[in-house]
Amino acid sequence: MINLLKKLFPICRSITGEGLKKSLLIIKSSLKKVDQNSFKITKIRSGTKCYDWTFPKEWVIKDAYLKFNNKRIIDFKKNNLHVVNYSNPINLRNVNLKIIKKYLNYDKSLKNAIPYITSYYKKKVGLCLSFNKYTKLKEGKYSLKIDSKFKNGFSYFGEYLIKGSSKKEVFFSTYLCHPSMANNELSGPIISIEILKWIKKNYKKTHYSYRFVYGPETIGAIYYISKNLKRLKRNIKYAFNLTCQAGGMQFSFLPSRIENSLTDKISLNILKHHYKGFKKYSFLDRGSDERQYCNPNVNLPMVSIMKKKYHEYREYHSSLDNLSFVKKNHLNHTFEFYKKLIFLIENNFYVQSKFICEPHLNRYFLLKKKGGQKLKGNLKLVLDILIYSDGKNTIVDIAEKLNKSAINILPLVLKLKDMNFITLKM
Repeated sequence: MINLLKKLFPICRSITGEGLKKSLLIIKSSLKKVDQNSFKITKIRSGTKCYDWTFPKEWVIKDAYLKFNNKRIIDFKKNNLHVVNYSNPINLRNVNLKIIKKYLNYDKSLKNAIPYITSYYKKKVGLCLSFNKYTKLKEGKYSLKIDSKFKNGFSYFGEYLIKGSSKKEVFFSTYLCHPSMANNELSGPIISIEILKWIKKNYKKTHYSYRFVYGPETIGAIYYISKNLKRLKRNIKYAFNLTCQAGGMQFSFLPSRIENSLTDKISLNILKHHYKGFKKYSFLDRGSDERQYCNPNVNLPMVSIMKKKYHEYREYHSSLDNLSFVKKNHLNHTFEFYKKLIFLIENNFYVQSKFICEPHLNRYFLLKKKGGQKLKGNLKLVLDILIYSDGKNTIVDIAEKLNKSAINILPLVLKLKDMNFITLKM
């Protein structure tokens, strides 16, 4: 995962253009050759309308700098965050500092960091630098150049489908549109492709179909919904927005808009019983593509399981969100969560008891208790599972009622099926 992160990190991405295309091709090439043809990349023309939105012209950036005494003191080629993403071109020569300052952007709260600033839909001209560097600029003559242009071009969208026995889908969405930021931009796509590869390696045939999508944030999700709304509403059973998957070992959870979906329940059960100390947010704290997929007229059961949530960590949207901020163990820890998640999704059956009234346990188990004594341990758990096995509760629903890990009670549920106590269905 770290090797893929290092390949993707230097690329200047935006919501259109070659950086986005190149990143998708690198992700595609990380798959086995036999799987690469199934990774579909769609071209979206400038001017394409999707609901209330229109794809802007493609932004092409070649160079950007600020010179003082003929020396580059801000250099896009050293850090692509130095230019406002989607900045208009400009070429100023031998102008004083007062004029130059009109085009400079900084963040006082991050004195040593370059802020990430965009102007996709409202044109702006500008460079970005740390506040400390800004305060040290000297009076004199400067040259400022942003060598950019706009053209009728393309945005790009990546998609991969693993077909299961059912047309019902588990949906993973992530975005690729920010330049060099490791956690906010790249941890999502890296975890997504790792999940994809793990499923392909470990399951000959899944019950559910698994769909993975990669595109520019916001407008990419809106475009995808506009092309696939009926199928999404008909087929999506579980949905996850993959963003901010690193930056620590503590998980954060953002629920779906409806809050009690299968996705919410299964995610929270794993977090509560296997990753204690996670931070739970309200859907009012939303800020990524769940804003589109959870719209009332789309209404997918999409949650976000993150590490350090966007807007909530100091390094967010700045040059501090770099390769040093994302550690290998952060990504591995997150990936282990998703392995548990996939396993439980594939085994989250609806459970129906075959008994009318309780079974006579003496016929099936060796009881050591005397008459009238309270049942303990697995025997009590058997009766607790059966009492909620009404065909409407899933294994996760039952586990939640019993305050148990669904993964931990699954072996007993499967044993009860083998003993003909219950039936299981998806």
